[in-house]
Amino acid sequence: MGIGNLGNFSRTLESELVKRKVVAHSKSANSDTSIEIGQLMDIKTIDHETFSYLWMAIEAKLNLLIVGKEHTGKKQLMFALSHFIPRNEKVLIYGDGTRAVHHNDNFISFVSGSADTESALSNSADRILMSASGPEHLRVLFDCANHGIPFIATLDFASNGKGLLEKLESKQVHVPRHNVNMLDLCILMDHGENSIWKLQNIIEYSWLSRAEYFLDDAKNTPDFQFRITTTVQNGLLNKETLNESKVFRAFGTYNIMSRKEVMEEFEIRVRGGKRSPGA
Repeated sequence: MGIGNLGNFSRTLESELVKRKVVAHSKSANSDTSIEIGQLMDIKTIDHETFSYLWMAIEAKLNLLIVGKEHTGKKQLMFALSHFIPRNEKVLIYGDGTRAVHHNDNFISFVSGSADTESALSNSADRILMSASGPEHLRVLFDCANHGIPFIATLDFASNGKGLLEKLESKQVHVPRHNVNMLDLCILMDHGENSIWKLQNIIEYSWLSRAEYFLDDAKNTPDFQFRITTTVQNGLLNKETLNESKVFRAFGTYNIMSRKEVMEEFEIRVRGGKRSPGA
């Protein structure tokens, strides 16, 4: 539904967080720990600008892969972001630790042993949340994306950019290129100097096969089949990339908004509120 058709009301980010009870769960050998997204901001895992940017990416139905070494907060970030998936979507969840995501009635689990494309399609899934623990999970995830089911997923892999694409297409994982090109954003997590976890970098992937750019734009691109844009580096959002950001373009297309309106929406979210729909 376009943003202009929702009626005229205003909501602050604070009320959104309280209403949705945004809680991420961290499971250790000794105890279960709950952490709110506000606490992730407090410990400098993520800042308001990057959070607002990812919130818009989710609403634009882009595919997000959260990567990093073990114990760098990948699942915690995924769980927190999952509270901002629109409530009218049916979300299939799968993987170790994802039981903590059952915070809404629209979240259902893959039946044990049935994490496959056919199961997702037969359940009329609108999105998938997955802790990808093996090559077969990645193949299913990207195959579903190629059938129009977006995902937010985690992967234990300490690299992004071209290295991640090589990993996905390797003989070990063997995700076909026509499915790999469904990847939109890669979020790299790491251990922070002053925090337990740190969102380090975010990369946007644009694909020639999806007509997201043209050959004339690829003169300085080593691999003309795709283009990589780093929008977040060392935890900071690079505002110079936003005018041409894939997230902003997708958000504008989905909500029928101009580039100026999208930028205004972003700035309002960063300041702590969500734009009054129809304003």
